[in-house]
Amino acid sequence: MKVFRPEQGQISRGSAIVFFGLIGLLLSRWVYSFIPLESSLNKPFFKMDFVGINLSWVHVVSGAVFCMVFIFGLFLANHPKVATFLIDTESEVKKVSWSSRKELISSTGVVIVATVFVAMFIGITDVVVSKIVNVLIHL
Repeated sequence: MKVFRPEQGQISRGSAIVFFGLIGLLLSRWVYSFIPLESSLNKPFFKMDFVGINLSWVHVVSGAVFCMVFIFGLFLANHPKVATFLIDTESEVKKVSWSSRKELISSTGVVIVATVFVAMFIGITDVVVSKIVNVLIHL
């Protein structure tokens, strides 16, 4: 399989492949837990007691699900349209001017203080309006 533009977008393609691997793990675990323990698929067909390995068809099916999703991710990350999108995304992220640590801390402080003031304003307004409505109801 020839890799489309192999020298570009390595980080974004690798991240996409890792993402598909994690999705494959989650789906294979879901398949594994979906089949009841009493099922005939859970009976081991291959045993190595001295190592502690017991393979059943559930293991084979969940492994196949993982492999299919992971291989789909490999092919998708190499598809020209998707690979071009990932390459372009990575190049755009490299152009972003990221905030310094000092700017980030001061901006976070401003957001926290503004949130506290807005919460206090809404709380006080709620109490005042509810008192006025109670007075008007009891007239």
